[in-house]
Amino acid sequence: MSQQEWISSSSGYGKPASGRNKLPYVLGTLGALVAFFVVGVMVVAAAAGVIGGGAPIEIVEARPAELVPTTKPPAATKVKAVPARTTKPTVTKTTTAKPKPTRTGPTYKELDARTWLTIVKDPDAHSGDRILIYGRIAQFDAATGADRFLALTGPTPYQDSSVVAAAFRGNPKLLKNFVKDDLFQANAVVLGTTAYRTLDGVTTKVPDLRIKSIKALS
Repeated sequence: MSQQEWISSSSGYGKPASGRNKLPYVLGTLGALVAFFVVGVMVVAAAAGVIGGGAPIEIVEARPAELVPTTKPPAATKVKAVPARTTKPTVTKTTTAKPKPTRTGPTYKELDARTWLTIVKDPDAHSGDRILIYGRIAQFDAATGADRFLALTGPTPYQDSSVVAAAFRGNPKLLKNFVKDDLFQANAVVLGTTAYRTLDGVTTKVPDLRIKSIKALS
């Protein structure tokens, strides 16, 4: 190749020197264009899925995402915190009721024959003794008065060897329903000794008893 001819080192194609035939140059240029066209078609076909028997790809127009209406959540209910009421404990005062003292009457001692005879022997030594005594009224008239009577008495409701005479005094209201020969039971207090004059005019000393309560025996 002479100095008038040159070939492009980058494309592989060059321009012939002046004075030579231009046909090869034109044919080369057309061949290059055809090659580019074929390659472009193949690229497009491959992209479309034609080459290799693949299913054609359908190009669908992109649609904007549908807006799905959403239900607006209900507004939150504001709850005001109310402090709990604290109930003050009620202190119940427990009062223990003091038992009322039971009023018991004085105790009147039951007697046996010996104890009764001991009192009869010395009534003054037993002044103030409270005794349960039984008897039969021997005299209760104008001579004794409405508040006194004379009786044969003993430690049991039935007369026995311990029966002796004794003088009784008491409230006329307690004695108004009693008469001679009535049997009775009495709670009495020993007062001491009293002198008693019999119908025969004989004066004798007998126990003097004050009646606190009396009931008739049948």
